[in-house]
Amino acid sequence: MKAKSKLTEKQKNALIEKAKKNNVEYRKKVQHLVDSNKKLLEVPEDTVYIGAGEVEFAVFIAYGVLTFDITFVGSPSGTLSFSGNDWGLGLGAWEGEGAAIFSLPPNELVGFGSAIVIVGGADENAFTVNCYDSNGTYYGNITGIAEGAGVVAATIGGTYTWG
Repeated sequence: MKAKSKLTEKQKNALIEKAKKNNVEYRKKVQHLVDSNKKLLEVPEDTVYIGAGEVEFAVFIAYGVLTFDITFVGSPSGTLSFSGNDWGLGLGAWEGEGAAIFSLPPNELVGFGSAIVIVGGADENAFTVNCYDSNGTYYGNITGIAEGAGVVAATIGGTYTWG
């Protein structure tokens, strides 16, 4: 026995139009993701930029602060710094050291961008910071061990500087 729809033709058509609109928006988001990460496809896969340095972050319920200074060796050599604050989710404060592995030159990551911070999980003192430019292009990450307490998952907007 086939269930009868209780929707009117007008309601059905409105749902179809909404689904079409959602599909168009989804395709735009996917295209933006592809466009913003084309740089990653253009560099040889064995290209890597290595650095190390200090990371500090704190989150109080829904507001987070993140700073780091990572010194890269080789070419280019210099220090990538980030300072930002934004809404996040978590509670606690940490500071630690980490190793950075970037696929794109860190000296090109200047100006406004974002960083996604994840602390906790299986090893409660482990952290990862994923670094993005203002277009959403992924540059690389910093992974390390921090001293502190709490759990956090936050996207922090801020400013990258190179020196």
